[in-house]
Amino acid sequence: MVISVVIAHFMVSKVLIDQGSSMDILYWNTFQRLKVSPDTIQPYYGPLLDFTRKIVEIRGYIDLITNFGQGKLSWRFIVGYLIVEDASYFALIGRITLNEPGAIVPTPHLKMKVPIFTGEIVTIKVDQKQTRQCYVESLKVAPYPLLERRESLIPHLVVAVKS
Repeated sequence: MVISVVIAHFMVSKVLIDQGSSMDILYWNTFQRLKVSPDTIQPYYGPLLDFTRKIVEIRGYIDLITNFGQGKLSWRFIVGYLIVEDASYFALIGRITLNEPGAIVPTPHLKMKVPIFTGEIVTIKVDQKQTRQCYVESLKVAPYPLLERRESLIPHLVVAVKS
């Protein structure tokens, strides 16, 4: 699911809701656009694996106020983000943040529902256009290198002809 949220008073689109991720991630270019002082970044030591299970360099950790929803029907609290290099998304919200308020994310319905302190339910809809764009960008991979033909590895085809 891809939605838009307000992080540090700025609207941020292309935010991936990932129930499989254990961390909340803010990508470096997004952080720079938020006009938050780099001095507020705290050091963070530890490995982080990306979608392809490769280790990602972490630039640090930061706590930022994040709003989900709009107006009176919004869910707002401090989210701790790891800051990493860029991806096809601007931010990623993981299961720990989703579980804190009891968010329900039925992906077939393309909505996220969150109970708020008034007892009402906030419904956050997926940004379908952004979702498609992010999906297409994530499919862009480097071309597969051509393999050289090695005679010793590729057996020759022998055809027997009856006379």
